[in-house]
Amino acid sequence: MVNQNTNKFLWYKLYYSFSIILDKRYADSLKPSQQKCGIKCPQSKVISLNQISDRPLQNGKFSKKGTQIKHRRWHTARVGVQVADTDYGGGVYHGRYFNLYDQARDQFWETIGVSTLSLIRRGIDLTVAEVHTSFVQSVVYGDRLDIRTRMLWYREKSMGMAQKIMGVSPDSRQATLRGKAEINLVCTTKGKAVPLPRDLVRAIKAYYDE
Repeated sequence: MVNQNTNKFLWYKLYYSFSIILDKRYADSLKPSQQKCGIKCPQSKVISLNQISDRPLQNGKFSKKGTQIKHRRWHTARVGVQVADTDYGGGVYHGRYFNLYDQARDQFWETIGVSTLSLIRRGIDLTVAEVHTSFVQSVVYGDRLDIRTRMLWYREKSMGMAQKIMGVSPDSRQATLRGKAEINLVCTTKGKAVPLPRDLVRAIKAYYDE
């Protein structure tokens, strides 16, 4: 019994030491230095709202205040939970919540008249730049979900949206908050921030009676 515990302790110690070495090598590979780690790590561009030249847009003209959406109109999308969204505990894995939000945003764009597919065909992408999220209650396979989406603001090249995951009772009479998020998007083409398409801005203004 003592030998088994000793062997187990030595194995954990070896595994822990090896993990530290791997973590250090990976961290070093991410540093912008001339060190040769033996692994070529491609550098990807991360778009930040603080790094783009983004002028606020208001009433079709650029201003310092930007356009805040005053109309609190929520778009509701019915989204289903797939088995692949769940983890070994039976609940939706936390990373999969963002897939649910994505599905709801796609339905939102289609509703206002400018679908995600139409943007992609023009080489335009609404890239997620920032996400602030809260997990309120667990979501499991078989739950009926309504995801509510609304615009918060938009500027020349970016926009902010709020989303809520609501669990709906079988009789559709009650809805409970399961999660919420605020997501900031940047309009991009080939990884470069570009102005929002005019038809998209017109569709947003029409939907919210701006």
